[in-house]
Amino acid sequence: MRLSPINDVDVLSGLIFAGLGAGVVYVSASYDFGTVARMGPGFFPRVLGVLLTGLGIVIAARGFMKPRAKLTIERLRPIFAIGGSLIAFGWILPRLGFVPALIASCLLAMAAIQRSSLKEMVFLPLLLCVFCSLVFIYGLGLAIPLAKW
Repeated sequence: MRLSPINDVDVLSGLIFAGLGAGVVYVSASYDFGTVARMGPGFFPRVLGVLLTGLGIVIAARGFMKPRAKLTIERLRPIFAIGGSLIAFGWILPRLGFVPALIASCLLAMAAIQRSSLKEMVFLPLLLCVFCSLVFIYGLGLAIPLAKW
């Protein structure tokens, strides 16, 4: 009996999603769940964690049904770029402020795209900084410094 080849990319992605979702459910289990009418602090993360776990299981299962796709460095590039942008944002924000963290995060996330033009690499972070500053700093009043030089 010969097993059908698996799609490495979908199986790995599905397992990552399911693992993250299960981790969120585990961490949020200590928070009060509440009810649908009166949600507690654990309601939203737990529901999202369950949905993410389910999505991961579906994606991984599809990986066993689709033709084989090799896991190459080019296929891992978006995972590392997006993950690195999140880590960079969290690390830079308390040290340098909102705008430098957002610019670094945006530029690292753009590394996931195969072909980014210079115009995109200049204007997208700037527009994102303006928009996010207006929404989060001025609109919502978050106490985050724009920059710490």
